[in-house]
Amino acid sequence: MTCHLDWKQYIEPYHTLPKLYEMWQHEFSPIPHQSYWTFPLANNWERYGMLVPNEDLRKKRKKRHNKGQSQRIHTEMDNSQIGKTCGKCGQQGHTRRSARCPQKDL
Repeated sequence: MTCHLDWKQYIEPYHTLPKLYEMWQHEFSPIPHQSYWTFPLANNWERYGMLVPNEDLRKKRKKRHNKGQSQRIHTEMDNSQIGKTCGKCGQQGHTRRSARCPQKDL
Protein backbone atom coordinates (compact mmCIF):
# COMPACT_ATOMS: atom_id res chain seq x y z
CA MET A 1 0.00 0.00 0.00
CA THR A 2 1.43 3.33 -0.98
CA CYS A 3 0.53 6.61 0.65
CA HIS A 4 1.67 8.78 -2.26
CA LEU A 5 4.01 10.75 -0.01
CA ASP A 6 7.02 12.56 -1.39
CA TRP A 7 10.15 11.18 0.31
CA LYS A 8 12.07 14.40 -0.39
CA GLN A 9 10.09 16.29 2.23
CA TYR A 10 11.50 13.98 4.92
CA ILE A 11 15.15 13.86 3.79
CA GLU A 12 17.56 16.77 4.03
CA PRO A 13 19.26 17.62 0.72
CA TYR A 14 22.75 16.85 2.02
CA HIS A 15 21.77 13.16 2.33
CA THR A 16 21.22 12.80 -1.41
CA LEU A 17 23.74 11.35 -3.85
CA PRO A 18 24.28 14.56 -5.85
CA LYS A 19 25.23 16.40 -2.65
CA LEU A 20 27.48 13.54 -1.62
CA TYR A 21 29.32 13.64 -4.94
CA GLU A 22 29.57 17.41 -4.71
CA MET A 23 31.04 17.16 -1.23
CA TRP A 24 33.78 14.68 -2.24
CA GLN A 25 34.64 16.13 -5.65
CA HIS A 26 37.49 18.26 -4.33
CA GLU A 27 41.04 16.99 -4.43
CA PHE A 28 42.85 16.15 -1.25
CA SER A 29 46.44 17.29 -1.03
CA PRO A 30 48.90 14.77 0.36
CA ILE A 31 50.85 15.57 3.50
CA PRO A 32 54.01 17.23 2.15
CA HIS A 33 56.87 15.67 4.11
CA GLN A 34 57.33 12.05 5.16
CA SER A 35 58.28 13.04 8.73
CA TYR A 36 54.64 14.11 9.25
CA TRP A 37 53.28 10.73 8.19
CA THR A 38 53.86 8.74 11.37
CA PHE A 39 53.40 9.24 15.06
CA PRO A 40 56.81 9.49 16.77
CA LEU A 41 55.96 6.98 19.51
CA ALA A 42 55.35 4.24 16.97
CA ASN A 43 58.93 4.39 15.65
CA ASN A 44 60.91 5.24 18.80
CA TRP A 45 60.22 2.44 21.28
CA GLU A 46 63.80 2.59 22.53
CA ARG A 47 63.38 6.29 23.34
CA TYR A 48 59.95 6.16 24.97
CA GLY A 49 60.04 2.61 26.32
CA MET A 50 57.60 -0.23 25.90
CA LEU A 51 54.02 0.27 27.03
CA VAL A 52 53.42 -2.23 29.83
CA PRO A 53 50.05 -2.27 31.60
CA ASN A 54 50.08 -2.06 35.39
CA GLU A 55 48.48 -5.32 36.53
CA ASP A 56 47.83 -3.90 40.01
CA LEU A 57 45.25 -1.52 38.52
CA ARG A 58 43.07 -4.35 37.27
CA LYS A 59 39.85 -4.92 39.15
CA LYS A 60 40.04 -8.02 41.31
CA ARG A 61 37.14 -10.39 40.79
CA LYS A 62 35.52 -12.64 43.33
CA LYS A 63 36.33 -16.27 42.77
CA ARG A 64 32.87 -17.31 41.67
CA HIS A 65 32.43 -19.70 38.79
CA ASN A 66 36.16 -19.46 37.90
CA LYS A 67 35.62 -16.59 35.48
CA GLY A 68 39.06 -15.16 36.15
CA GLN A 69 40.08 -11.56 36.47
CA SER A 70 38.27 -8.58 34.96
CA GLN A 71 39.91 -6.83 32.04
CA ARG A 72 38.75 -3.43 33.25
CA ILE A 73 41.55 -1.04 34.23
CA HIS A 74 40.95 1.29 37.17
CA THR A 75 41.46 5.01 36.53
CA GLU A 76 41.32 8.18 38.59
CA MET A 77 37.53 8.12 38.39
CA ASP A 78 37.43 4.88 40.39
CA ASN A 79 39.40 6.40 43.26
CA SER A 80 37.04 9.22 44.13
CA GLN A 81 37.59 10.86 47.50
CA ILE A 82 34.17 12.54 47.61
CA GLY A 83 32.67 12.14 51.07
CA LYS A 84 29.07 11.96 52.11
CA THR A 85 27.25 15.29 52.40
CA CYS A 86 24.13 15.73 54.47
CA GLY A 87 21.11 17.04 52.58
CA LYS A 88 19.65 18.75 55.68
CA CYS A 89 22.57 20.45 57.41
CA GLY A 90 25.11 20.49 54.55
CA GLN A 91 27.94 19.04 56.66
CA GLN A 92 30.28 16.38 55.32
CA GLY A 93 30.76 12.92 56.78
CA HIS A 94 27.15 11.81 57.16
CA THR A 95 23.81 11.74 55.33
CA ARG A 96 20.43 13.10 56.39
CA ARG A 97 19.34 9.64 57.56
CA SER A 98 22.38 9.24 59.79
CA ALA A 99 22.17 9.51 63.58
CA ARG A 100 25.05 12.04 63.48
CA CYS A 101 22.94 14.69 61.76
CA PRO A 102 22.21 17.48 64.26
CA GLN A 103 18.98 18.39 62.43
CA LYS A 104 17.66 14.84 62.04
CA ASP A 105 14.59 15.31 64.23
CA LEU A 106 13.72 18.78 62.92
